[in-house]
Amino acid sequence: MFSHCDRVPFELQCYIMDLKYRRERMDALTVRRKGLCQEMRLYHVVKDKWSIGRVACEPHFCSLCYAFHAKVYGHYRGQRIMLGYSLKQAISNVVVAKQVMLRKRINFVFVL
Repeated sequence: MFSHCDRVPFELQCYIMDLKYRRERMDALTVRRKGLCQEMRLYHVVKDKWSIGRVACEPHFCSLCYAFHAKVYGHYRGQRIMLGYSLKQAISNVVVAKQVMLRKRINFVFVL
């Protein structure tokens, strides 16, 4: 018993399978591209909230899940403050980190 696909000439079968493969790859790339765009938006939100220096993301190997994650750091006048293990966590920790860092700096100035 033949299916409809078997009745199509071999060249057209190859062409159809090639189109299917390309569509699957395009869909996978689209999903990946959307994820990268989302991370870029989150990075710019962290950078705008930090606003007193540069923001750096460094890879960190997690011994619990055996994968690499990002550590997000904020830099200000030679100080390096860890903001979180992800960009979403860094967004919520930026305000607290800035307050703690500036409070330490003010105390240092008054002690001198």
